[in-house]
Amino acid sequence: MRSFSVMLTLLSLLAGCSAEADFSKDLERIGFLFGAMTQGRVVDSGQNQCYDTGSAVSCQNALYPGQDADYVGVPKPRSISAPIQKSNGDLVTIDYGTGLIWTSCLLGTGGSPDNTSTCVGPAVGTDLATARSYCSALNSRQFGGLTDWHVPTIRDLKTLVIHVMAPPYYDTVAFPGGAAVPVWSESTTGGMALYLDFNYGMSYTSGTGYSIRCVSGASINPGNFAVIAGGVVRDADTGLVFTRCAAGQNETEACTGTPSAVDWTSALQYCHNLNKDGRRWRLPAIQELETLLRLAEFPAIDASAFPNTSGIFWSSTTSPSSMLNALAINFDTGGSYSDSGKTGTAAVRCVSGP
Repeated sequence: MRSFSVMLTLLSLLAGCSAEADFSKDLERIGFLFGAMTQGRVVDSGQNQCYDTGSAVSCQNALYPGQDADYVGVPKPRSISAPIQKSNGDLVTIDYGTGLIWTSCLLGTGGSPDNTSTCVGPAVGTDLATARSYCSALNSRQFGGLTDWHVPTIRDLKTLVIHVMAPPYYDTVAFPGGAAVPVWSESTTGGMALYLDFNYGMSYTSGTGYSIRCVSGASINPGNFAVIAGGVVRDADTGLVFTRCAAGQNETEACTGTPSAVDWTSALQYCHNLNKDGRRWRLPAIQELETLLRLAEFPAIDASAFPNTSGIFWSSTTSPSSMLNALAINFDTGGSYSDSGKTGTAAVRCVSGP
């Protein structure tokens, strides 16, 4: 059903093409996307450098094994277009990895994106209600030949973040104009709206006056998990397999006991050395760990698949803002934190595949 929704969106995009050359180009791109969709919609984080607890190191490092940049292109490579100008002049950017289609430029005064190739017009900062109305208004004018524009979820926005050490933390070819600004999402946690600040590549709550980038297509959902034999859980959408219980918990139906609290280096080594179910394990990268998040639930996870889960869990992704820190997710709040020092402690859940 999810793939079908994306397919309908892309067929609508094709309908907006008038020139034969445009049609052929979009058809080729969308054909690539349909093939990629079989691997799910979770793309690589973009991190291409390995780190110790404070500096860059070579990858395949025995002391810091299985970190994010050791697995470039996993679960699937990033692939996003430069702005594509439709027959009516509208600019859209297609993410072939997720199937989402974005306004290439942030929305400006009056709710219209600047349709110049460099997105030079000023972006407007506004409240969430106005952001919703602006995205909805794009549907009545069939912006880019599409009629399902909406405010993105925080998961949608996070697929645009590139986890490198120098800002801006997004693809400036796909989204020109130098707009490393906070952008509204439709998601909430604890009753507060989430936004993503592209100055830091992180999500936060509260505040107002943020920018708007509308999206078309089915939003990215949490993983579709099923418990399988051997104390592991498989995501049917991506093929990723996770350990059901956290490190240190008892391998029971309820995952009783308290998770071990270890530093980042120990977390990497634990998953790398784990002998379970005949699989090769690693500490999940941030985009893999985020597939577990269910913001509407408390704790923010599928408790039937991952019982007795709470607190902060490590990812293998070094924070873009500091080599001293790694990204981690607090399942008590559903928040992603950049200030988790690598010498501090958090819980561990391992991943394998796809």
